[in-house]
Amino acid sequence: MDPIQAFADLIGTPRPAATFLLASFAFVPIAWLHRFISSPTIRHVYCTVTGLLLSAFVFGWTAEAHFLACILYAIAVMRLFRRQCGVLTLLGTFAYLIGCHIIMRTHETRMEGVLDCTGALTVLATKLTAVAYNYQDGLMLLKDKDRGTKAKDEQERKELAEEQRRREERMERSRLERRKAALVTIPPLVELMGYLFCFGLHMTGPFFEFKAYDDWTRRQGIWSPTLTQPSAIPPFFRAFVQGVLSALVFLLVSPSLDLTRISDPLKNRAYPFHLRWLFAYQACIVWRFRAYILWSITEAAMVVGGLGEGKARWNRARNTDILGFEFPKSCFDFATTWNISYGLWLRLYVYDRMVPPGRKANFFHMLATMFVSAVSHGLNWGDFIAFAHWALLVASSKAIYQLTSSIPKGTIAHSIVAVLHSLYGIVVSSYMASAFCVMTLSGAYSAYSGMYYTGTIIPTLLIVLSMVNKPHWPKHVKTE
Repeated sequence: MDPIQAFADLIGTPRPAATFLLASFAFVPIAWLHRFISSPTIRHVYCTVTGLLLSAFVFGWTAEAHFLACILYAIAVMRLFRRQCGVLTLLGTFAYLIGCHIIMRTHETRMEGVLDCTGALTVLATKLTAVAYNYQDGLMLLKDKDRGTKAKDEQERKELAEEQRRREERMERSRLERRKAALVTIPPLVELMGYLFCFGLHMTGPFFEFKAYDDWTRRQGIWSPTLTQPSAIPPFFRAFVQGVLSALVFLLVSPSLDLTRISDPLKNRAYPFHLRWLFAYQACIVWRFRAYILWSITEAAMVVGGLGEGKARWNRARNTDILGFEFPKSCFDFATTWNISYGLWLRLYVYDRMVPPGRKANFFHMLATMFVSAVSHGLNWGDFIAFAHWALLVASSKAIYQLTSSIPKGTIAHSIVAVLHSLYGIVVSSYMASAFCVMTLSGAYSAYSGMYYTGTIIPTLLIVLSMVNKPHWPKHVKTE
């Protein structure tokens, strides 16, 4: 019997999902062997070859052609249009991704349990976009270098350095992060390929900056051998145990999952209101813990390979905080504890770049960011509806904070509000994500109407109420 099919039958998943899981487990030994390679060039080649072989094992060799098309496009844009290469790479790679979603019928195959290369292509697009924006931001460094060479004497150089320091202090956080990641030149092809396909992480994420990968490969910066690095054993076993526990929860909950109880109006209406919420929550648990398994394996691989390392920074490899997401203090925790690296990419290269200098971001910037995120997941109505509600959920959380800001901290009333805010996030996020689970427009309609659109109406009312009744900010809030 086919061993992969036997493994798929054992864990109760389709064969493509089992193949993907086996490839993910291979990340760990591949990452561990990377430690014994001394030459940076060979490390780049090793990362590239192993990543391409793993993706060919999962998706077939045709996937490599899609990857190559995006890489060549990004390199061409960086060479020809440096001042606009970031946004052009973002638009071009995501347009190609949309085309692949349409041609491969991702909206249908995902429901059948069939995996295609669009997920890996999304991770690749995020990395290429980041490199292009970093290369575009390198113009800032060149401008500063130009001014430095024109300084006539040492005193002028000191004044210029002091001016630069003061300017950086005034810069926003995102601008500072841009300068740290900026690239003066386009990375050589062997280094770029190693970054894109490192360990096969292009199939699952997480996203990390090219400069971090380059420093790690060269064993410089915070990865320098002269620095004492913390032990990899505790974080590796923490990630490994987290993955095992996530797998147990998934195997325990998934057999009883029946999505038709959400997507089929007749079945949905046959159950009382509280059970409809419970079914939505169960569906979300299955989807989330499936992701927790993969991200835990990925984290273990990055830790054992040293990429999650660097001067006590093992959390570099962490892509989720399970307890923080499952038991949030507020709805803001969802954005900071789920798919952390992708959320960071969305903030640095989509959300922050849309906001004009000197102006504040608003709800529409958040909605546009969620649209980009929805497109990357597939052209499903359920995805677009779910991510639009995600923006609504975050905005309503801000409204709750505004409406309750006058309640003094440390009081019983403040503790009750905090608990209710947490429960509100859990309940409304289950409502929201049910559309993502069922994927189709009719399924989303059935799920939301079965819960009487409460997860849409209540956040909207909270937002409107906060706009109509703007509270007087107390002194302790202003101080903070």
